[in-house]
Amino acid sequence: MFKKLKIQLLTINAICLTIVILIIFLGIYYITLYEMNLQVSVVLNDIARNEETVSLIKGPSNNVKMVVSSSFFIKINKYGKVLGYSKNINIPKCDITNLKNTVLKKGIQYGNIKTGHLRFKFLKVPKKYGFIIAFIDNNMEINLYTYLIISFLFVGTISVILVIIISLYLANKAIVPVKTTLDKQNIFIADASHELRTPLAVLNSTLEIVVENKDKTVHSQMKWLNNIQSELFRMTKLIEDLLFLARVKKEEMPMSNFNISTTINNTYETFKVLTNKKNIELVFNIENEIIILGNEWRIIQLINIMLDNAIKHTPSNGKIEVCLLKHNNICELKIKDNGEGIPKEHIEKIFERFYRVDKSRSRSQGGTGLGLSIAQSIVDEHRGSINVLSTIGIGSEFHIMLPITF
Repeated sequence: MFKKLKIQLLTINAICLTIVILIIFLGIYYITLYEMNLQVSVVLNDIARNEETVSLIKGPSNNVKMVVSSSFFIKINKYGKVLGYSKNINIPKCDITNLKNTVLKKGIQYGNIKTGHLRFKFLKVPKKYGFIIAFIDNNMEINLYTYLIISFLFVGTISVILVIIISLYLANKAIVPVKTTLDKQNIFIADASHELRTPLAVLNSTLEIVVENKDKTVHSQMKWLNNIQSELFRMTKLIEDLLFLARVKKEEMPMSNFNISTTINNTYETFKVLTNKKNIELVFNIENEIIILGNEWRIIQLINIMLDNAIKHTPSNGKIEVCLLKHNNICELKIKDNGEGIPKEHIEKIFERFYRVDKSRSRSQGGTGLGLSIAQSIVDEHRGSINVLSTIGIGSEFHIMLPITF
């Protein structure tokens, strides 16, 4: 699939850039053609008006001048008889007669004629005695056009080769994010399917046991019914987390100024109950009156995720410390624990969806593997950053930096 996509991108880029090059050349070619015709027309008019030959043509910049290899005129009466011609003419008299007859036969005032190896532009102007026909050698103009075409073919060929090389490079670069996104999507689908398959399997097995013992009372089967309820709760939580991650990328988050110091302090009592159950010391060091622009509900959700994660991974008699500090226009939230720590090879992956350092343990604790991914999304919404320092056996320290205004 990616090979086909790369070929399509390469083809589109090559065609578009080739069309641009062709348009540029045609523009240069027709502008040059117009300028040359304009200059030649001016020269022919000067010859016809003054009855004198011209040896130089001024270029578009009025500085560049091009030498005319041959220009002359022929005077004829109303009956087509030659009355005279310019002194500098250097072609045989028979050719003069042929040129005159060819012009009269064409019946037009301005155009091109060819006789033998000679090519001329001509202008026929009426006079009192009849007509004057001014001629100018057209070989130089033709040679210039030929040179332009050959130059374009040479430069165009090189340009097309470069275009193909550049297009191939751009196609490869363009495919990388697409491939990465698709790979992540496939992993996400596989992980979500796996996460849902497990509780569904448990539900199915548990229900089979209940059905097989249909003669028993509800009270006697409470163990199995509680398992069903637990798995349903876990599936509900998983689906809610998935929906949140889907919405957070699409919905515009409402923002307002609020006191983040008060918001975090208000969560202390809730988590104090949970830490007391595990005999964990919970310490809040919150700098007062820090006002930030953001979404208060999502900041509450962020602190809930981070503290819930810290409690799960901190053993009994451990310690969790929450700090909030202000540095100029940055608000720093630090959550530190003295739990088991995170191995170095896992640190860069813990914010990925469904990623768990210890899958069996996280599942037994009721985790979905989406908590830190949601935390990352909330921090990104607030244009902040989140990183972690961790040492095995010593603990982990999460640092969240949030701009006060943006």
